[in-house]
Amino acid sequence: MTPLLQLLKKGASWIAAGYRALATADLRSLALLRIALGIVVVSDLVVSWTNVEVFYTDAGVLPRQLLHATCWPGAGAWSLHEWSGEASWQYFLLAIGLLAGVAMTLGWHSRTAVVVTTILWGSLETRNTMIINGADPAIRMLLFWMMFLPTGTVWSIDQLKKGRPASMVVTALPVVCLWIQIGSIYFYSALLKTDHTWTKDFTAVWQVMHADVFARQAAVWLRLFPEVCRSLTQCTVWLELYGPLLLLIPFWTGLFRTIAVVLFIGFHLGIAVTMDIGSFPWAMTSAWCAAIPSYVWSRRKSTPTVATNPLGNAWIRWTRDTACLLCIIYITLWNIRTTAFKRWEKWLPKETNPIGYALRVDQFWTMFAPYPWLDDGWFVLAAKLTDGTEVDLLKPHQEPTEQKPPHSSSDYKDSRWQKYLCNLWMSQHERHRRYLADYLVKKWNREHGVLGQVERWELAYMLERTRKDGKRIEPITKHVVLRSPRPKPAPMPTN
Repeated sequence: MTPLLQLLKKGASWIAAGYRALATADLRSLALLRIALGIVVVSDLVVSWTNVEVFYTDAGVLPRQLLHATCWPGAGAWSLHEWSGEASWQYFLLAIGLLAGVAMTLGWHSRTAVVVTTILWGSLETRNTMIINGADPAIRMLLFWMMFLPTGTVWSIDQLKKGRPASMVVTALPVVCLWIQIGSIYFYSALLKTDHTWTKDFTAVWQVMHADVFARQAAVWLRLFPEVCRSLTQCTVWLELYGPLLLLIPFWTGLFRTIAVVLFIGFHLGIAVTMDIGSFPWAMTSAWCAAIPSYVWSRRKSTPTVATNPLGNAWIRWTRDTACLLCIIYITLWNIRTTAFKRWEKWLPKETNPIGYALRVDQFWTMFAPYPWLDDGWFVLAAKLTDGTEVDLLKPHQEPTEQKPPHSSSDYKDSRWQKYLCNLWMSQHERHRRYLADYLVKKWNREHGVLGQVERWELAYMLERTRKDGKRIEPITKHVVLRSPRPKPAPMPTN
């Protein structure tokens, strides 16, 4: 054999070994991903169950006509929940989603449960994009890649039927795709953080801690230390930009993955302690569970196996890998395009968007990018009743007040209401404000007697804007955004 052929053979061997290292995951770690994410999904669906009428029916704040006029993603988008505007249909689909989520968590018919959960999660997300936070696309994409992974092989009801697998590790292309997807959530978020508050002044975390709509009590304490916040800003950008690379190093994978898991789970626990941003920290903590290396579970070394798909033979695995490869290429181009649309559109024209919407692999990882939330505040829907009393229809158990709530982040019913009311202040969603007021007025009148009907109302936003210079907070100002129509004058009597 010539030296050139020997060199090529050695290079091919190195590439193959590197691929095997990257494409290997422990079945117990994948099972932990399934269980943890299943708990998050079921918890979120329970919250959705309590908001069916207001957020998912034609009688609520986003009837289907308004959905298609203002919030529909585009051609190729779909939603089973959009088929009917009746509450009964939404409860039916949510019940199926809850059953599928529980089955996924327990590992009962795991692959089928994951597929059903993925479809219904994407469907529910499309039905009302006004209440979508960062957790929703993250959960959707984790579920998408779980469809191609053996997450139910161990620690599941399925294992009780099929027995213990021959190996506790698995090597397959979908594992690499999962690492790329998890890393993309952080990497492209870092690229989108272009404002000087992230890149030069490093006041971004300080500003985020002042966004009372998200800030917990720990954030109120932390913002007293601006220099600490500056350091945390720099660490956040560096971790998001370079931390995901730890998943893609093809040697010493156990060590580097352990470092990544510790860093990112610690990062998300810190977010959960300081910020109320829904289930995003818990969804991403679930994601990092998949990267836990084998030596954490057992000292005995397991031999990788390529038999990752219990449904079929090599032909099915080849079809699966081809589909995964095409999807991850498309997703990567989609994410690159989000950083500079005009520059990268030639590589993924907008005419291809229907593919992303149809497969529900569309994504946009802003996460306080390009700059943190500045327009902090809260809504007041003051209504005067026929008996002369006044109530805030958003907080019906108290009188209207312009005083700042002591803890704004805990003043919301749940994360869906939090995100909806944040979006409602944005100028592009001005049309939606009338629907919220009409819904709450009708709901109040339906639940109260003649003497307690709403005569007139006023929707105002109490704005407390954070300055970009990171030095002070502007005073609270009241912005009346909507009022009830004036009653028509009574007709003049005729002789």
